[in-house]
Amino acid sequence: MQPGAHIAPRRPLEPLLRWLEAEQERWFLWLPVLLGAGIGGYFALTSEPDLMTTVAPFAAAVALRAVLPRHALLGVLTAALVALTLGFALAKLRVEWV
Repeated sequence: MQPGAHIAPRRPLEPLLRWLEAEQERWFLWLPVLLGAGIGGYFALTSEPDLMTTVAPFAAAVALRAVLPRHALLGVLTAALVALTLGFALAKLRVEWV
């Protein structure tokens, strides 16, 4: 091997996992951000979706969260997906209610 050659880490996601673990006490602060992003995504649409189109992704995200193994990175990603799709569905439900 040549001097200065980069050695690929054995687990490429290890630094990300360490960072996520260190930030675990602040994960809940991302909840309003993700909910807001889902709401913003709904209002950025150019046409009005039907109710099932907005609720189905949330149901799928909850099912995915329940089925996937409890791996640190998968847990964080699926929880974020649930919050994002919940914001999207809540925006539609609010529009329907009003």
